[in-house]
Amino acid sequence: MTLDVMATRSSIGRRRRQAGLMGRCRIFSMTSSGSTRVFATYGAVSAAKAALESHTRQLALELAPHGITVNALRGGVTNTPALRKIRATRS
Repeated sequence: MTLDVMATRSSIGRRRRQAGLMGRCRIFSMTSSGSTRVFATYGAVSAAKAALESHTRQLALELAPHGITVNALRGGVTNTPALRKIRATRS
């Protein structure tokens, strides 16, 4: 589920473009340092973030000729309910 939500759904930009549903626009995704660093209990999210960044690079290349920009943003750590769940599983 994590991989599907964070990574494969980013390919929606490609499908929408092929269907002629997008004009000039910008696509943003949110990633984290977990795509390149190892954290205990972060395995599924780490794999999903790495896949998301790969999709972002590919979409940026494919959609640039159509005036569509694609970027991944990597913010700092934010104390959210999701983060607390990851930390709660650590022992």
